[in-house]
Amino acid sequence: MPPANWPSTLTELANDVMDLYGEDQLFTDILTDTTDNGKILRRMMYRIIRECQAEFVWPELRALATIADPDAGFDNSGGEYPFTYRYDLPEDYLRPYNEHLYEYEIIGQYIYANVAENLDFHYIKYTETVSDWSPQLYQVILYKLAHASCLQITQAQQLKNDIYAEFKSDVLPNAKRIKSSSQKYPNKRHRIQGNYSKSRRNFSGESGFFR
Repeated sequence: MPPANWPSTLTELANDVMDLYGEDQLFTDILTDTTDNGKILRRMMYRIIRECQAEFVWPELRALATIADPDAGFDNSGGEYPFTYRYDLPEDYLRPYNEHLYEYEIIGQYIYANVAENLDFHYIKYTETVSDWSPQLYQVILYKLAHASCLQITQAQQLKNDIYAEFKSDVLPNAKRIKSSSQKYPNKRHRIQGNYSKSRRNFSGESGFFR
């Protein structure tokens, strides 16, 4: 869990971005703020939170749901799927935790399995509740959001470069300590082996930010 007095709201996250910029502006409520800067941060915030949470198997985002009943309307009489039952994914599902734990397949918004009831499903959840985030996850989201919005808010390329440099030298090494070499990316093509995948996009859309 984060230490006492650690930021616990999206408004505090937005204010920390402004603090990184050296800006005096502070938000009372980023969810309703009508200033140009508030709108910029709010527009980018949720996409970046999702991207960062999908980047690692963050320990604090691991979840286990026991899904009691399969979809009663699922009909596999034609043999289209190699599984007998279909379950709805949890609403906060983000990516698999370990797809090798059970014999199932995720297609669209469903889990296909041969378990007749009470399917135990391990996954990584998506959450906008800042108090659920570890300090490492918070810092990754903070710096990604700051990097993404920097030019629109400050028009300062050098500041954007400095944020990137601090991420590489401090924030990224701290975040990398939370994972093991056997963890996988959700697209199942890139295995993390002591480093991030070099194909992930950076905060402004170029490749290599997490290298």
